[in-house]
Amino acid sequence: QRFRGIELVRSYLNSSFIGTFVDGGLASFTCLLMLVYSPLLGSVVIVFAAIYIGLRIKPNPISRGSFAAFCADDGKEASYFMETLRGVQSVRTLNILPQREAVWQDLYTERLDSAMRWGSNTVVFNGLNLLVSGVSDVLLLYLAAKFVLAGTMTIGVMAAFLAYKAQFMSRVFSSIDQYSQFKILEGLSSRV
Repeated sequence: QRFRGIELVRSYLNSSFIGTFVDGGLASFTCLLMLVYSPLLGSVVIVFAAIYIGLRIKPNPISRGSFAAFCADDGKEASYFMETLRGVQSVRTLNILPQREAVWQDLYTERLDSAMRWGSNTVVFNGLNLLVSGVSDVLLLYLAAKFVLAGTMTIGVMAAFLAYKAQFMSRVFSSIDQYSQFKILEGLSSRV
């Protein structure tokens, strides 16, 4: 179990940590481009990004609690399984394999339930991501279409702006999700 925890932390530090900084830099550059194209539309995008950041960064005890429960249940299941493997000769001699198997199955079921509770948080945050993106897309299309009809923006500029907005929001979402993952891994690294 400890080795799996170390592997998660090492994997994050090797790939995701660097990617978070790259995403942050690209998001900043894209934000500047959007503000150059249209300060009003750029401000709208920044407001929606700030809303998502505020909702996602806010300490989430449910998410951390479900991850801690998953780690604890995973550790219990793995420890019990290894204990049974190490003492397999004694288990067979005493003919208690069915009891050990039943207890292990219960522990495995608890581990799967914890994983499902932890995974449900991911579904909630993905839904939040889609909601923020959808509302911002509708509002931006409305405003940009008004600008095009008023003659203050061309269709090409509108298309470029919407592409920049999509790039910006995906980078912000990715950076914030990686930051949240980092906060969860802080708790895991203290266990390791």
